[in-house]
Amino acid sequence: MPKLYYYTSPDHLIENLTNKRLKISRYNDVNDPFELAPFDISNKELRAAHHEEMGKLNARLGLICLSKTWQSPPMWAHYAKNHTGACLELEVTYDHLFEIKYRETKSFPGLTLEDFVTHINAKNIKEVLGTKAKEWAYEQERRLHVHLDHERVIHECKDGKDFHFLPFHVIPQKTFRLLRVYVGNNCRLGINRIKQATKSYRYSVDVVQTRPAFSKFKVVRQKDKSLWHLLPRPGKD
Repeated sequence: MPKLYYYTSPDHLIENLTNKRLKISRYNDVNDPFELAPFDISNKELRAAHHEEMGKLNARLGLICLSKTWQSPPMWAHYAKNHTGACLELEVTYDHLFEIKYRETKSFPGLTLEDFVTHINAKNIKEVLGTKAKEWAYEQERRLHVHLDHERVIHECKDGKDFHFLPFHVIPQKTFRLLRVYVGNNCRLGINRIKQATKSYRYSVDVVQTRPAFSKFKVVRQKDKSLWHLLPRPGKD
């Protein structure tokens, strides 16, 4: 089974580990303003139509963003809150993962409103949902799209904002099996507390401390366990 990695901030790490779930991202909250627009929208009428259609798509579809690597310093900085969070190693049995393609230019130059239906349809939906600028290639992203009305999707409202979560086990054939938690070197939660959050799992989950490598630009395991941050530490992340 393929192993993929899910970077997360410390804010709700314990809660989500305890509840065996991943937070579903929404297109209107992600950090790439070109999401859902990997094609030329210079035409004013097309932009209006695109905005309407993508709004409908965002209302019913969310995404789980995964990576092929847990050792990327920019990923730890951007998605694990400057190494204060963690990276989850997951065994993934979903068969509808999109491999993101990275391009230098947008697709379908000169696209018109009349061409929109012809080009932006189910035939090339992977290109619409799975294309990003080449500058994002360091993410090595694999993406799972989730229908928000799926019966197993968890919906919560906190402080007036909607959140959606996908359980690790949706059905037996579609699962995320948590194998390991890589803990950021600036994480203040404490490894023991993170381990405690996985105690109810039916299998053992490995929890390890990370650190910046000495000779390469990458994140590695901290082999010296005397330097692990086992207990919570004071201060703000």
